Amino acid sequence: MKKSVIGVVLALAALFLVFEAGRLIGLPSGRSPAFQFLDTLKISATSTPADVDLRLFWDVWNTVHEQYYGKDDIKDEELVYGAIKGMVRASGDKYGEFFTPEETKNFLEAIAGSFDGIGAEITSRDGQITIVAPLKDTPAERAGLKPGDLVLKINEDTTFEMSLERAVSLIKGPRGSTVTLLINRPELETPLEVSIVRAHIEVSAVESKFIENEPGLGYVAIRTFSETAPREFRQAVKRLVNQGLKRLIIDVRNDPGGVLDASVEVASVILGPDKVIAVEKTKTGEPVEHKSVGDRILPEEMPVVILVNGGTASASEILAGALRDLRGTLIIGEQTFGKGSVQSYAELRAGASVKITTAQWFTPAGESLEGNGLEPDVLVADELTEGTPDAVLNKALELIKQQ
Repeated sequence: MKKSVIGVVLALAALFLVFEAGRLIGLPSGRSPAFQFLDTLKISATSTPADVDLRLFWDVWNTVHEQYYGKDDIKDEELVYGAIKGMVRASGDKYGEFFTPEETKNFLEAIAGSFDGIGAEITSRDGQITIVAPLKDTPAERAGLKPGDLVLKINEDTTFEMSLERAVSLIKGPRGSTVTLLINRPELETPLEVSIVRAHIEVSAVESKFIENEPGLGYVAIRTFSETAPREFRQAVKRLVNQGLKRLIIDVRNDPGGVLDASVEVASVILGPDKVIAVEKTKTGEPVEHKSVGDRILPEEMPVVILVNGGTASASEILAGALRDLRGTLIIGEQTFGKGSVQSYAELRAGASVKITTAQWFTPAGESLEGNGLEPDVLVADELTEGTPDAVLNKALELIKQQ
C-alpha cells in the first residue's frame, strides 16, 4: 500500500504521522515479520558487505537465550521487533520508525479519524517527548495540555531520550483507562501532574459557521487533515458561499497535519487547479511539485486570512504557506511548529510497516518549513483560556474587515 501523508508523530494515543509515499522492499512471506527477519539474517549471514558481520547478532542472540536469568520469559518476536526498531533509530533519522502489526493498525485508525486515546499529538525534540497539539474536544484538550508542553514522565516512566514509539505505547490504551503525565512548561514553577481518562476519539476534521453579528463573514476551522477533510471543507465552503459569504477566516491552530493529498485538495478549493502548493526536495533528486486539483469555489477576489499557532504543523503549514505565497493571504497568530520533512511510508509483510525520512517540504516561494515554521505576518499571542477573549480571532476580524 502507498499513502501520501504528512504530519508529526502523534499520540492521539495511536499515531498521526506525516509523510510522503514510498516503496520499500518487504521480507519473505509466509511467517510473521519477526521470524521472516530471522530467516533473512540466517540466509545473509555469509553474504553481507565485508564491514558487516551478522554473526555478532547471533552471538548476542545466543548469549541472551543461554545466560539471561529471565530467559524462560523471552519472546523471540519481541526481540526481533526490538532489533529492527533499533536499526531504524541507529540511522539517526529522528522521524524514522518501524511499526509492528499492532502499531500499524493504530496508525491507520488514526489517519481514518477514529481511535481510542487522549487526542494529543506528540513528537520528540532534542530527546524530549513534546506535545505538538491537543485536538479540539478531546481528553487532552480538556485536561489543559498545550502545544510545546514537555512530557517528563508517563505514569512512572521517565521520558528523556525515550523512543517515540515507546511513548506512544505508554500513552495509548483502552477507553475508560487513565494515563498520568508529568508536564513542564516555561510558566510553571514546578512540573504539573495531569491524569487523563482515555476515550474513543472521533475526529471531525472541519467545523464552520458565520461569525455572529458580522454579516457575510465566515469561519472555517480545520482540525486535522484526515482523509475526510477535503470533502468536509469543500462542503462547508460551498454552504457558506450559497448563504452569502463575503469574507473568510480559516483557522488551523492546533492542527497537527495529516494526509498530504488532503492539504492539496483543500488548497484547490481556494486557489483553483494547477497551482504549485508545495515542493518536495530529496537529497539528490529533482524537486517534485505538488499541484492543486479540482475547481475553485471561492472567488479569487474574496478576502481570506488564516490563523496559526505553535500547534500548526506539517500539512496545515503547507496550506498556510501556499495561501500566503500564491494569494497574499495574511497569516495571523504565532510562529508555527516547523515540521517540513517528508517520511516515506510502506506497509511490509504480515501487517508491519516502516517510515523513513526521504525529503523536505518547501513553500511555493521556496521557504523551508523544517525546524523553522512560518513566521506570521501579524504576530498575536495565542493564550486563549476559558472565559477569555480570543485575541487571534479578534485581530483577524479587525484586519479582514479592512480588506
